[in-house]
Amino acid sequence: MRCTILAAPLILSFVALFSAAWTARTMAAEAPHPPIEQVIVVFKTHFDIGYTGLASEVVQRYRTSMIDKALDVCDATRELKPEHRFVWTVPGWPMAQILHPGQTPERRARIEQAIRDGRLVWHALPATTHTESLDLEGFVRGIGFSSVLSRQFGMPLARDAKMTDVPSHTWIVPTILKHAGVDFLHVGCNSASGSPDLPRLFWWEGPDGSRLLTMYEASGYGSGLKPPDDWPHKTWLALIHTGDNQGPPPPDQVEKLLAQAERELPGVKVRMGRLSDFADALLAERPDLPVIRADMPDTWIHGLMSMPQETAIARNVRPKLTATEALSALLDAWGIELTALKEDLAEAYEGSLMYGEHTWGYSMSPFGYHYGDEWAKLRAEGHYARLEQSWGEHAAYIRRTEDIVAPALNRQMDALARAVKVQGPRIVVFNPLPWTRDDVICLTLPRGARIGLEEATTGETVPVDVNAGRIDSRPGESSAAVHSPLDGHLLRFVARALPPLGYRTYLLVPPGGPSPELSPLGDSGAMENAHLRVPLDKSRGVVASLVDKRSG
Repeated sequence: MRCTILAAPLILSFVALFSAAWTARTMAAEAPHPPIEQVIVVFKTHFDIGYTGLASEVVQRYRTSMIDKALDVCDATRELKPEHRFVWTVPGWPMAQILHPGQTPERRARIEQAIRDGRLVWHALPATTHTESLDLEGFVRGIGFSSVLSRQFGMPLARDAKMTDVPSHTWIVPTILKHAGVDFLHVGCNSASGSPDLPRLFWWEGPDGSRLLTMYEASGYGSGLKPPDDWPHKTWLALIHTGDNQGPPPPDQVEKLLAQAERELPGVKVRMGRLSDFADALLAERPDLPVIRADMPDTWIHGLMSMPQETAIARNVRPKLTATEALSALLDAWGIELTALKEDLAEAYEGSLMYGEHTWGYSMSPFGYHYGDEWAKLRAEGHYARLEQSWGEHAAYIRRTEDIVAPALNRQMDALARAVKVQGPRIVVFNPLPWTRDDVICLTLPRGARIGLEEATTGETVPVDVNAGRIDSRPGESSAAVHSPLDGHLLRFVARALPPLGYRTYLLVPPGGPSPELSPLGDSGAMENAHLRVPLDKSRGVVASLVDKRSG
């Protein structure tokens, strides 16, 4: 049985629309600035999965010593005024790991109490990601870690989101987040990276017109207690952000920060909270903010194309993952019973998401930078073994996804082909896309056989092409299952008008005469469809021209 997908991944990449309008941060420079009336303090650490250690070690630290320190800070500030008590913000994915079923009962009880007290909170995003490298379904699924936690604890869905390190993200982000109920996004950049020229605070408008309040900090992950001199609003966000996996601040830092505020911001209300608290307070001022309707192409390229094989797997397996889920739902609706895939698909989506997480293995700093013979000698001695192990951890995310999806989709297609109520050998082609389409189908035949093909519903003879070559599974093709023990030569044919999220069945029959042959060339020596005409120069084997039939 052959099974491939022709469903190009919806990669989160849009045309860049940078413009001089991004210098709008100077728009209000001449207006007098109102005095600061309140500061919202948010505490967070930068989540780097696998940069300061192996990914498995980082996750274990979050589950144990790091969350213990956060809980200790919560306890140390318990006697302060309610608005001065420590609140720690965590992304959705690590928060889910902290509450993993393997957590100890004693620690879990403390964590859950801190959550109910509003002292541990999560934002909507699972982690910082290469958003352009993901597909739409995978990105939306990532928000699910936060929403599951909110529902588990009977709390409202998170209305804030945070990205750190990566300086640029595609403009599908405001569209997705706004439709997910998010009102505020903070992007804090790695200060060593080049950043787009953006206002510090603006409305980021997605391609559908959705507008998301966005704060962009080019100089670092967060911000200090005091606003810059040109801050034109009455409310300021003090995002006290520790570095890579450093965890919460020491217990006494909260009181030191409050003492600093009393000295340097007399009369200003200071309260601890979360990112959405700042957004609510600022929007109550009805600020006049610039609107940025533009894409920010991801320049944080470390890692993604250093693993070309795994990146190719990611590009190919993500549409198959979506198709597997769709076909699973349809088979269930059609009464075809198979093993439930819910948990497997959740694991596959998680692996796909974490392959798009921005950290790409261990930092090079502990290993030093060596070249040539010295590098080869050190590698032979095992100097880089831990570094390479960390790369293997990252590659394993998407390889595990592939290991789940490939057999699952094959089983589903085989079940569909067997369930179709026709007699004899057949080919069943499934279209995973939500629109009608044609597709070229490729699969194998018994060596030396000549097979005729007939559409099962209409009885129409289908032209086929049989070659002596073999073909591997290719990305981007419709799923096809053969209910017949075929192996050998390659069969190709065009499946016409495949129904959306539906299938067509083709019967394998002995040819009654000369088999109709597929010929890409008519008498004119050109290939053409409804849109293009492509004359060929057969003497040289090249395309002579491309003609748009609509415009000429």
